[in-house]
Order: sequence, then structure tokens, then C-alpha cells
Amino acid sequence: MYVVYFAGDNAASPILQRPIGRLRWNWGGLVVFDPVGSGFAHNRRSTNAVPQSRTGEPTTSMVNMQGVISQTPGPCPGGPPPTDNNIDSSRVLVKYYYLDILKRSPDSGGWDWHTSSIAQCVLDMNCIPMKRASEALGFFVSAEFIQSVSQQDPVMANPPGSPNFNAAQYNPRFIYWCYKTFLNREPDQGGWDYWLNILNSEGDYARVVFGFIYSTEYRSRPFG
Repeated sequence: MYVVYFAGDNAASPILQRPIGRLRWNWGGLVVFDPVGSGFAHNRRSTNAVPQSRTGEPTTSMVNMQGVISQTPGPCPGGPPPTDNNIDSSRVLVKYYYLDILKRSPDSGGWDWHTSSIAQCVLDMNCIPMKRASEALGFFVSAEFIQSVSQQDPVMANPPGSPNFNAAQYNPRFIYWCYKTFLNREPDQGGWDYWLNILNSEGDYARVVFGFIYSTEYRSRPFG
């Protein structure tokens, strides 16, 4: 049995398809499915497969009665190219928001909540990058981060929206902490000036975060 990804409105004639997993059955086993209505749901009518534990496995090829069909991984229509960078997994990305910004491992509830928030974009390739940036910004203005970082840098205790917010004081420190948390280094003067100029002129903190998390330097870090 194969799990096949396809794109398009018609499963019989998809724009793109490829197998992503399979479940091996016993030789001689028979499983009969009956279609339900006009959709893709099916009911199992009968089976003589020997009951036992079966484990699925990833695959990039599948076999049918006519032979082997090999599928070359490709991008979803209108989507980005395939990637093997772990940080492109939203769950891995959120884990590193915890590790880098809050300096701790994620708790399961928060990890699930932030990952789910990004997943709301589904396959909207415009939504996903912006949502990833806005989630990171949420960590920066969280009470946990503010309480921790303000002991080293009191200016960070007054983020945008707080009564004592002062952009002239806060913005340079925000850029500084973007370098420290995302790139794990002190800012270079040219980069600091570049991002500070954008932040001062636009006031868009999510855009700055976006620039860091999609930078080549950030994406080149080792992510487990």
C-alpha cells in the first residue's frame, strides 16, 4: 500500500505526483476496498491478510502491475524547490526559536501551539514565510524573553506597544539581539546600520526578523 502525494483537482490526472511512503503486506494477503460516494473515501469490505504489526517506510518509487514507476522529487506547482535543510521544517524552526531566543528546550504545549500556528498557512507559499517571521517576533515580545534579556539590557524591557516604548532606544537593541539570537554573534557595523535604517524608516519588526531567518548565514547554521 502506498501513500502518494499529488497536486491538482483530479487525482486521476494530477499536475504532479510522487509516492512518499509504503506499507508492506504479506504475500497472498487480500484486502478489498469499496468506494464511498464520488470522493476519495473507501470502506474495507474484506481481508485475509494475516494480522501483525506493520511499519510504514519512506519511498520515492512505487510498483504497479505494469512495473516500477520511479518518481523524481520536484517542487509543488508554484512552490519552492525541494530542500533538505532541517530549518525548513516549521517544527525544527520553532525548536530553535526556543533554544536561541528563550535559551531553553521547548515545552510540548508551546512547541505544538507555535508549529500549529505556522501550519495554518497550509500550502500558501506567501503566508508561510511571513508567519514564520511573525512567530519569531512573538518570542521577542514574550514576557519570558523580556524578563530574561532585560536583566542584561534594560532597554528591551519596553517593546513596541508598551507604555514606555522609545523607538530611538529600542530599535538599535532589537537589531543587536537579532544578531545574537539568530546568528550567534556580535553585529558587524555595516549590517547593523543597514537593518537599523530599515527599521527606523518602516517600523516593521517582522520584516527585520524575516531578513535574518532567511539569510544565507542563518540557513547555513547546523540544525539538528
